[in-house]
Amino acid sequence: MSSKRGSLKRRVAAASFTGAVVLGCLLTAVHVHWERAYRLEGAQNEIRKSANFIEPQAYQLLKKPDRASVVRYSELAESIVKKGDFLFVEILDAKGRQVVPLPAGGPRVKTVEKGPMSALSMGANYVIRKENYDDVGSVLEGVFAVMDRNKILGYIVLGIGTRPIEDAFYSSILMTFALLVLALCVSGFLAWKAAQKSIQPVLDLAHAVETYRDGDSLEKFDVRGASEVALLGGRMKALLQAVRSNEEKMKREIELATGHFRKNQNEMKMILSAFRKLSSGFGLKEAMQNVYELAKTIVACREVHVILSASYDHRELIPLGEDSLRGPKEPHFLVHPKPLSNDAYLPAPREMIYDALEKNDRRVELSPGRLACPLISAGGQRFGLMILELFTEGADPFELDTLQSLMEPVGMALDNLYLYSEVEKLATHDAMTGLLNQQNVRGRLLETLRLLRREKGSVFVILSDIDKFKLFNDTYGHLAGDKVIRTYAQILKACVKRQGDHAGRNGGEEFLVILRNLAEDEAAAAAGKIQKEVRSAAVKIAENQEVRFTVSFGVAGYAAGPESSDPAAPFNETSVMNDLLEKADKALYHSKRAGRDRCTVWTPGLAV
Repeated sequence: MSSKRGSLKRRVAAASFTGAVVLGCLLTAVHVHWERAYRLEGAQNEIRKSANFIEPQAYQLLKKPDRASVVRYSELAESIVKKGDFLFVEILDAKGRQVVPLPAGGPRVKTVEKGPMSALSMGANYVIRKENYDDVGSVLEGVFAVMDRNKILGYIVLGIGTRPIEDAFYSSILMTFALLVLALCVSGFLAWKAAQKSIQPVLDLAHAVETYRDGDSLEKFDVRGASEVALLGGRMKALLQAVRSNEEKMKREIELATGHFRKNQNEMKMILSAFRKLSSGFGLKEAMQNVYELAKTIVACREVHVILSASYDHRELIPLGEDSLRGPKEPHFLVHPKPLSNDAYLPAPREMIYDALEKNDRRVELSPGRLACPLISAGGQRFGLMILELFTEGADPFELDTLQSLMEPVGMALDNLYLYSEVEKLATHDAMTGLLNQQNVRGRLLETLRLLRREKGSVFVILSDIDKFKLFNDTYGHLAGDKVIRTYAQILKACVKRQGDHAGRNGGEEFLVILRNLAEDEAAAAAGKIQKEVRSAAVKIAENQEVRFTVSFGVAGYAAGPESSDPAAPFNETSVMNDLLEKADKALYHSKRAGRDRCTVWTPGLAV
């Protein structure tokens, strides 16, 4: 403890002494600068004063020079030199020749070579500067012009030795430093004494804290000294009193928290299990079931409805943009736990669901006892809504906050599900058109034919080909040709949207459409609808240039007969598919030969 006290005293004293040293050095530097400037200014004032005294006599002498006047003024100059600190006093004529004193030994070399003419030519009537001479050493020299109106009659040159000025300056510096050392010694002593007095309350308080044990009297914290330290001691005493008084209460709360912890631990195990399922599955219905179980585990409620925006075939998760909510085409929702195939039922009106999605709030009250939580991905994309049907109009805020805090990892899982569907889409869809690629559109045709094994129904395929596409590419270029293909793909997407129907790119400019459970005339009408849309479409290929295109169609169908319902009956869906595509291809070839831009339905007697 004594070593700590000594260390603290030394630090406080060192801080005070350092401040005194810095302040003393600063004041000394200011004094030295001021002293030097003061002494130089005094010497310059003496030179100017003497020059003003001599100037009238010099004017008379230079105006009417005669021997008697020169002798008289030479004696005056000598008397000025003897009485003052001047080393020399000279009077020069306009050409720089020495007039006074006599005997004239000629002006000083530096005065003639460096000026005064060169210095005074800049517009000043005098100049004071420092020079060095071999006979007198360092000199503060003043050169003053004697003017007659605008004409220079001559110059007065006076020189004061700098040695006396520097001696006085150095003596002043030594005295200043002596006083500074004395002041620093006194400051160090006072800083040590002040440190001893100021830290004593701090040391007393530190000793009280260090030696405190349970059951000790709190009076030891009544520290007397600086008001801040006394206040700190009082606060610590009050704090310890509060700790003692609340000890039993804290024990009871710890026991209660332990019970809640065990309960939450069990709930967390269930939540983690739901999250593992949510993170490992990539199916839409499976994900909805996991979100449903997660919400039911956390919040006490009658029912939970999970609503996700999905494609019509329930294969893809589709983000909801601002334009998709209230656009001309309503989004398709998949609902759990009441899965429907036609979106005819929703647990709340569409407008209410749209309002909840647009608000982007953590929770939205749809009606008394019904809350909605938007399902938002980590990237901010809206995928749907979770509606809670509560037992009462109120709910446990802690349970709702817990559920809301878990919405972020749920959003991450939806992100993964969306990315998986996008990757799967890239693998199964044509990159240019967004339609199914050749392999997958034929795979969907095989799936449809397998369903016909169990169901009595029909399937029709429409093979279509853009007319004279090679000539179009040769005329307008491949970029324009790509625009035509994309335009036709958009038409197919708009026309083929029944659940169970599919459209895909069969290769090049040829496309395949699969239609389920239609009659022959209905399949032909579907092809006619596509043809009508194509005829009204225009493709912009340049700033002021649009082109139109036509498409030829071939339609063929297959209807399941009574024998297809017999599991023992032979059925090869691949052979059926190849036969069906061959018939549609023949019908397409017939449309091409008949003049293009038409639709042909295959019949047994069709000539090709």
